[in-house]
Amino acid sequence: MKGRAVAVALSVMAIALAATATACGGQPASSSPSPRPAASVSMLPGLSAADRKQDRAAYDEVYNRVVEVFLKDSASHASKEAMAVRIAAMPDVVAYHFVTKREALARFRRRFGEKIVANLPINPLPASFEILVRRLDEVEPVARRFFHDPIVDNDPGTHDGVKWSLAATLAASPSP
Repeated sequence: MKGRAVAVALSVMAIALAATATACGGQPASSSPSPRPAASVSMLPGLSAADRKQDRAAYDEVYNRVVEVFLKDSASHASKEAMAVRIAAMPDVVAYHFVTKREALARFRRRFGEKIVANLPINPLPASFEILVRRLDEVEPVARRFFHDPIVDNDPGTHDGVKWSLAATLAASPSP
C-alpha cells in the first residue's frame, strides 16, 4: 500500500509540473502520473509503432484496453489532481497518463502534419487521461465511472467525452 501512496504522490506532482510548465510557457512535464511508472500509456509494450508492425493482434489486445477521458478546458488544476488520485486508486487500472493540451497538439502534428496545425488559431484539443485497464471486460465499467464527472468534456446529454473500444463493449456483453 505504501508503494501506491508514493505513486499517487508522484502522479499529483507530475500534473502540477505539467500545469506549471504550460502556464509559464515552457514544455509540459514528460513524466506520467501512473500507478505503474510509464512514460505514456501509448509507450507501453503492445502500443508502440514497432509493436503494431510486428504483431497487430498483440497491439489490438492492448489498445482495446485503453479508456480515454477528455477534460473540459475549464477544469481546475485541483480537479485534475483529484481525478488522478481516483484513477490511481482503481484496482482495475494498470497504468495511466495525463495528456496535456500541448502534448495532444504535438501528437496531432506528428500524425497529420504541420500544415494543418499551422492554420489553427488556437489549440482546440482537450487535455485527457489515457487509462490502461487490466482486462478487456473491465474497460466499459471503468469508462462508466467517468460518464457524469463534471470535468469530463461531454456534450449535453451524451458521454462522448469518454472513449473506449467497441471490442471492450462486446467483451462485456453477455453472449446470447
